[in-house]
Amino acid sequence: MPGLTKRLSAAFGTLEQIHITKLRNAIEEMGWDKLSSTDVAYLIGKVAGDGNLDKAYTLHFVGEKRCIKELKNFLIATANIPENKVSMRKKNWLNGTSYLLQINIAAFGRFLYAFGATRGNKMCNNFRVPNWIFSSEDS
Repeated sequence: MPGLTKRLSAAFGTLEQIHITKLRNAIEEMGWDKLSSTDVAYLIGKVAGDGNLDKAYTLHFVGEKRCIKELKNFLIATANIPENKVSMRKKNWLNGTSYLLQINIAAFGRFLYAFGATRGNKMCNNFRVPNWIFSSEDS
């Protein structure tokens, strides 16, 4: 994705430059900088919908088993997330069952945050669709 260093600096301006460089290197090593704008927009939409990005930049998604399995497969195949960093658990609630998908790679959470994923409680934090999604060549 173009402008990666600029986005990281804007999102994490308080971090020392060495930390931004390490994060950029991790992103490039995992190939996330090669994800299409469409794929990144899809993931940001997933975080905004049935997902959550916590304070530690861990990603959580809740949904039906089929949808969670599809997302898990997408993350492993398209975003190169190692299978041992992805966990899927069944959650029983009073009114039914859902599945929780957790991605335990803070660098990936930081990557999505730099491109507009909201961190924390979406009920308390306003969320806007990032402008780059509207102006992307892929949209």
